[in-house]
Amino acid sequence: PGLALEDFGIGAEVTVMSRTLKVRGYADSSTEQALSNMHAGLCLCTTPAGFKQAGLILDGLAGAGWRLTKLRLVNKGGPCLAIKASNGSMPSSADIIPPGLVQQVTPEELEELFDRVKHPTTATFSSCTLCLVRPHAV
Repeated sequence: PGLALEDFGIGAEVTVMSRTLKVRGYADSSTEQALSNMHAGLCLCTTPAGFKQAGLILDGLAGAGWRLTKLRLVNKGGPCLAIKASNGSMPSSADIIPPGLVQQVTPEELEELFDRVKHPTTATFSSCTLCLVRPHAV
């Protein structure tokens, strides 16, 4: 598959000629302005009740044109998904996800949930799980 402008957000990794490159910043202000609007993100965390409806939440985001850029299972008073989505056509999740299933969080709060020091992984070789998100299978 080819690359698209949506693939070039800060922190994104792209593969060019079998080399993985990480986007760390933009070289000029016009590029930053154009691409930062495109990558405006939606930061969500499911509630414990919403965790049981993860398929409905992910399907609603995908159906509304949002791309999942980060997804992680964390324990926050019970199991929950930390979700970052970008490039959506709607500014909020209120119209696509039933109320009470997710709470919108700030980007700083979301990055804290992805911090492996504060929220270490619990997977080991004898007890681990792989989450593979395939939109047509959810």
